[in-house]
Amino acid sequence: EGALRNIRCNAVAPGMVKTDMTEKMSERRQNEFNEQIPLKRFAEPAEIADAVSFLIENQYITGQVMTVDGGLTI
Repeated sequence: EGALRNIRCNAVAPGMVKTDMTEKMSERRQNEFNEQIPLKRFAEPAEIADAVSFLIENQYITGQVMTVDGGLTI
C-alpha cells in the first residue's frame, strides 16, 4: 500500500550497544552479556548507524527488520 506512494518501511533491531547506559553496567554484567553474543562484544553506535544508512540508501528494500546484534539471535 505504501509502495504505491514510494513509501518504504524498514526497521533496525539492535542488540547491546555501547552507550552511557551500558557503560554504567557492572563489568561482571557486561561480561555476562558478552559471553552470550557470538562476536563477544557490544556494538559501537556507528555500527548501528551503518545498518540504518544501508536500509535508507537501498531503494529496493522494504518491509524488513534488520537485526544487528552480533549474532545473538542466530
